[in-house]
Amino acid sequence: MLSLIHSQISRTPLDKTSLHAEGEAFDLGWSSSRNNSPVDLSGPPSLDFALYLMNKVKFRIYQLFHLFDEKRFSSNFYLFYDNPVEVATQSPLWYIHFLLVIAFGKSCIGRSQTSDHLPGWDLFVRAMELLLDPMFLCVEQVNSAEILICVALYLQALDFRVASHVYVNAHSFTLMLQGC
Repeated sequence: MLSLIHSQISRTPLDKTSLHAEGEAFDLGWSSSRNNSPVDLSGPPSLDFALYLMNKVKFRIYQLFHLFDEKRFSSNFYLFYDNPVEVATQSPLWYIHFLLVIAFGKSCIGRSQTSDHLPGWDLFVRAMELLLDPMFLCVEQVNSAEILICVALYLQALDFRVASHVYVNAHSFTLMLQGC
């Protein structure tokens, strides 16, 4: 956008060397994670149950909404079950995405008999606690968009319609301003 405005005003193209890539001009000394504590890997479902939940999401939701790229998500899925700590720390966006997809899978199974919460809400909350700040979502644009779609749909399912719209619109606007 800056390039377009500059070329309209000065009638010359903007010198690309004067531009910095997003987040490279200054080091804020700030990690991309909101929570600097170690990643909580407690209680992931077994590989077979997680596959069942992922397939449940594909059957119930994936036909209407693109929540994840099946090929990319599945390859990381198997890597995660081979070495969960490494994948969760090396690919935090994928781990957040995994938590959201599994939360959706649990919600597709049905209502919990012991709780007033939508099944999978604990995984959704954990994903939201780990979710990166908007300025760091530009790193993986497609994955970030899929995560924001998951967040919006889950908030809708929880009957937080206004929060869903506000959250996704604010993040989408921030990503747009950053040129993602």
